[in-house]
Amino acid sequence: CRGVAREMRCVAERQVLLERAYEREKQERERVTERSGWELEDSRERMARLEKLAAVGQLTATVSHELRNPLAAARTANAAVARRLRNVEGALEDPRLQRFLAIVDRELGVCASLTSEMLEFVRERPLVLQPCSLHGLMEEVIDVVPSREGVAVVNHVPTALEPPWVDREMLRKVLINLVQNAVEAMPLGRQGVVEVSAELGVGRAFHIRVSDNGGGIPAGVLDHIFDPLFTTKEHGTGLGLTVVSSTVRQHGGTLRVESREGEGSVFTICLPRARSVTGVACSS
Repeated sequence: CRGVAREMRCVAERQVLLERAYEREKQERERVTERSGWELEDSRERMARLEKLAAVGQLTATVSHELRNPLAAARTANAAVARRLRNVEGALEDPRLQRFLAIVDRELGVCASLTSEMLEFVRERPLVLQPCSLHGLMEEVIDVVPSREGVAVVNHVPTALEPPWVDREMLRKVLINLVQNAVEAMPLGRQGVVEVSAELGVGRAFHIRVSDNGGGIPAGVLDHIFDPLFTTKEHGTGLGLTVVSSTVRQHGGTLRVESREGEGSVFTICLPRARSVTGVACSS
């Protein structure tokens, strides 16, 4: 009897083990199924974004090309009217007239800039790599970005830092965009500081950081700042940071952002030290 009882206990124990194994297998299958569902949904979302980008790119290229010449003609005509009126006695005595002409010229300039930005979004030219002093490049960027009262832009890039091989003009546009965004987003009345630093970090990659002590980026906005056509600016195209991200990727690098509301934001560009990137033309 004792032998039978022992055998029955063994059978019961094996049954418990089998049931536990079955439960673990069931849970693992459920996790795999759930993960596959997420991956499928993510793949669908990526395909939808790519299709949207293709349609936006085609439309943008057409519209931008068609607008460039009319905008240039309108701006030239406005300048000609201003010159003619200066030669007409008493024509510009009314200060409102001068202001209206200035407004027309300014807004036509904004339209021209937006058109150029949209064309840049759809055109991806080959990179021309050359060694570039990041300190010197940042000095140029600071000179170009419009200043704002109460906001200081500080260049912390070491003068002795090894020059990375980059497309200088394209990286210049990237840094102008990031620094100008930081300056423009600074809350009124705050003593703002925008700091740019760079180093040759772990893995022998260049890290370029643009940080500010502004109001930060709301979580709901942060999730979409690199999405095409997403903007919180009144006159923005929603393409600036998309172009920035695309340019960094074209260099074989990455771009990430960290932000806390009320504390500020940090944009970090990570670029490879290597002189060549897939699909890149290197200058002599």
